Amino acid sequence: MKQEGVKEEGMDQEGVKEEVKQEEDVAQYYTLDIALACEPASMAAGMPRPARPGDPAADLRVLPVGLPFIRGISSMKIDVPGDLRPPQNR
Repeated sequence: MKQEGVKEEGMDQEGVKEEVKQEEDVAQYYTLDIALACEPASMAAGMPRPARPGDPAADLRVLPVGLPFIRGISSMKIDVPGDLRPPQNR
C-alpha cells in the first residue's frame, strides 16, 4: 500500500527519460570497426558504399562506424593471417 507523500523505490518516467538521454549522449563517442562488403568503385572514390548482397566483385573492408549509426549487431568469424603485410594475406 502506497502512503501519501512517500516516493516508491525506482525511477519515475522523467528519471528513465533522463537516463536514456545520458546513454545516447555517451554513445556518440564510441566507434565500432565493422567488416563491410563495399562496392569497388565506391572505395576508389573514397566514399565506401555497401555492395549488393551476393555481389562477387564486392571488396571486404574494415571501416570505423559511429555507434549511433548501428541498428543491429550479428556475429561473424573471420580467420585472419598473423602477418597482413603480403598482399595475398589481406
